[in-house]
Amino acid sequence: MSAILIALNRFGLGARPGEGSRIPDARDWLHAQLAEPPPRLAPPKGASPKEIGSAVRAFRAARPEDRSRKRKARQGLQRIAAAEASAALAARVRTERPFVERLVAFWSNHLCISTARRVLVGPLAGSYEREAIRPHVLGSFEELVLASARHPAMLLYLDNH
Repeated sequence: MSAILIALNRFGLGARPGEGSRIPDARDWLHAQLAEPPPRLAPPKGASPKEIGSAVRAFRAARPEDRSRKRKARQGLQRIAAAEASAALAARVRTERPFVERLVAFWSNHLCISTARRVLVGPLAGSYEREAIRPHVLGSFEELVLASARHPAMLLYLDNH
């Protein structure tokens, strides 16, 4: 196996068809992955901070005895979480900087929040990766951990709200 294919598989997310022939040097490719700040992602449609806030308020306002309203509010939170997950996956699949995406996935997993533990964490998971992990993934570890610890998703997950 060529050094380029090894680099694409080991440091990227796997070689795409024809990608190995478009890259002249494995080391240059890897260094280029780290040359610029991580790509910023916009919130997906339906998952702006305002829409997340509205969905969270609707869920909190719904009384437990009003099952229909509570279920509808929970579905709103789940729609946001699904849109965020879909957008993150699409970014990883389409990226021209797969090593950075691999690092984002690694640190998102290492500094994880569980969407199963708290229903309100789910719609914040995408913004957590977008706002706390992604901007700091190529920076200092201290800044990454502080951004992670201060994000609302982590605060809710750790019951520090």
